[in-house]
Amino acid sequence: MSSALVVKGLTRSYGSRVVVDQLDLRVEPGDIYGFLGPNGAGKTTAMRCVLGLIRRDAGEVTLFGETGPRARRHVGAMIETPAFHLWMTGRQNLEHAAAYEGLRPKEAAPLIDRLLARVGLKERGKEKVSGYSLGMKQRLGIARALLGSPRLLVLDEPTNGLDPDGMVQMRDLIRSLARNDGLTVFLSSHLLSEVQALCTRVGIIKEGRMQVEGLVSELLSGVSAKVGPEQLLLVTASPEALEKALLEGGQITAVHAQRPGELLVDLAEGAHLASVMAALGEAGALVQSVTPVKRDFEDVYMEAVRS
Repeated sequence: MSSALVVKGLTRSYGSRVVVDQLDLRVEPGDIYGFLGPNGAGKTTAMRCVLGLIRRDAGEVTLFGETGPRARRHVGAMIETPAFHLWMTGRQNLEHAAAYEGLRPKEAAPLIDRLLARVGLKERGKEKVSGYSLGMKQRLGIARALLGSPRLLVLDEPTNGLDPDGMVQMRDLIRSLARNDGLTVFLSSHLLSEVQALCTRVGIIKEGRMQVEGLVSELLSGVSAKVGPEQLLLVTASPEALEKALLEGGQITAVHAQRPGELLVDLAEGAHLASVMAALGEAGALVQSVTPVKRDFEDVYMEAVRS
């Protein structure tokens, strides 16, 4: 099966400023792929290049094994804040968009019914968009992106500006579209907790270049070579002796300063709790407690953008 999206060597400059620099990424069918990076990292520019909204200076974009303009028929997108005719109803806005898709009114009507229900706007479709909340506009934007029955849904900051309830609704909708509708989702976000809760794979860019890419589960466990290992918090009455025993035994790679009597250590590749305890036992080092420190996605992200 072909990958949903493959980007190779994507480059885009504005004058002398290189915004996207030889970017490579891969999105597999069924992924909810989080595209991350600091402000100005080139995320939106890269997404616009993928969608053909702006030209790329170099590189190749493949969608479900196809290249060129026709390949983009597989994609529906919502880039930045969606814009609508505020004097129209939600339904009328979708009818207007459906006409641009080449759908005749008779075939568009049942599709619009389904989409309004799918995004939770079935009862609000006859209301003017001027009265919609931001979350409702975001959901209407997704409905519009789904008009062409895409296989890949591209979303730029879909939870931006939403209140906590709106974020939960948007997260549940995206997850449902992937699980129940079979869509592949490619989204950018600054909300790391949302990415950790929602995405299966991520790519983190900095200054237009990919820093780290992989499964969220692997990045959190430290499998990727580009992010740090797991950590242990050790409590001991003899921290210097304990640190020396672990370093000499090759069980750890770094020690981070903590409160007196506590050591936060980075495990060396291949090391684990049992091997650490064995090394400490051989060295006769006394440990009062050992607590595995679970990585969260903020750790992964900060390591990537600071490297």
